[in-house]
Amino acid sequence: MAVINDDAIQFMAELWDNNNKAWFDANRERYAEVLREPFKALRDDLEHPLSMLLTDIPEPKISRINRDIRFTKDKVPYKEHVWIKWVDKPAELMAAISRHGWSGVVSVCGEKKEDMEVWRRNLIDHHDLWTRYAKGLGLRKSYEVHAANPYKKPLYDDIPDDVMDLVQARVIYIYPESTPKFSKSPTGDYLTQLAMLLPAYQFMKIPGARLPDELSMLGDSVIPPNKKVAKVWDSVRV
Repeated sequence: MAVINDDAIQFMAELWDNNNKAWFDANRERYAEVLREPFKALRDDLEHPLSMLLTDIPEPKISRINRDIRFTKDKVPYKEHVWIKWVDKPAELMAAISRHGWSGVVSVCGEKKEDMEVWRRNLIDHHDLWTRYAKGLGLRKSYEVHAANPYKKPLYDDIPDDVMDLVQARVIYIYPESTPKFSKSPTGDYLTQLAMLLPAYQFMKIPGARLPDELSMLGDSVIPPNKKVAKVWDSVRV
């Protein structure tokens, strides 16, 4: 069975320098060998351990390497990131690879205000829980925040200053800096990062009245994959 490894990262780095059809056609078999097939195997390997963390884990989807360039001025044909994505709108978990390395990602987005109402109200109404989680995770230190396309006028009157950008944005990505190499267990690497981001995923999709109880299950009825994850989960247990 194909196993994802550092060759996938190297392929993405070379693709970045040679993002054209001629180079890709010459390396198409290599793409299948080091990235496409290993990514499918990774998807399958993550299925069971993720189902132990999320009983309602969505069906995973693997991104295409080709970009849709029909309606954009940027005609670069291939993506700089590829990913496995678990989507439960408006929230998403992702296992991503780029030229910089690999990372787990959590995101939430919505063009309509009501699409992200749960996320925004959870940040405000359960601000103490979010603050504890952000500190335990190392948010804005070890983990980066990309908050894009914000509303200009504050959406609510009671937004705490430290989450203003998270509440106002229409698109949020939270992720650690990409790790340039895998350990001996790429599946374990991704599982750890996705588990670390699981509380944020819960903030994005669990209605406020249920959120504290759902978070308290992490580390109790939901067993953390390792001590690193357990420490972060402890920060959100009521």
